[in-house]
Amino acid sequence: MLLILLCGTLNAQKMAKKGDEYYNFRHRISWVASDVFAFRMLFAYEHINSSGKLGIRIPVGFGFSANIFDLESPGINTVTGLDVNLYPKTTHQLFNYFYGPALRMGYAQSDIHQRDESVFAGLLLNNGVALNLQNHFFISFYAGGGVKYSYYFNPDSSPEPYHRFYPHGIFGFSFGVNLK
Repeated sequence: MLLILLCGTLNAQKMAKKGDEYYNFRHRISWVASDVFAFRMLFAYEHINSSGKLGIRIPVGFGFSANIFDLESPGINTVTGLDVNLYPKTTHQLFNYFYGPALRMGYAQSDIHQRDESVFAGLLLNNGVALNLQNHFFISFYAGGGVKYSYYFNPDSSPEPYHRFYPHGIFGFSFGVNLK
């Protein structure tokens, strides 16, 4: 992994000498590799405006465990959202810093002892950096914090559903391709 990053950085330094037009792309498709640790596959599409300073990102993920701390728990979870990424110095360069609001929504179902289900929505503020390894490849690292609302219910038992707000955070890394 370190060798790939080093080779990509050396190649990117050569490309930087060619000017900003080398990084003039409008679409990013990425795989959020860090979500594998949460037993979920998450992919994202980002459209970047022509100035390279604004990106609209839509992540979509599907997982097979509702409880990441209990590998024996069958269940499903899905997540999607909408991110608005602001790039102060444009995406048309080697390193890109980005920040902006992110909305996450999802559904989880667990069958550990009895069927438990929940729906959630979260509002976060993301910060991150992206490294363009070549014209068509990038790695990004990000972290965000905010608040999450969850509504829990158990259709197999009589207790009333309940809901709560609580602090929420995300962090991760992704690999992707830049497209014109």
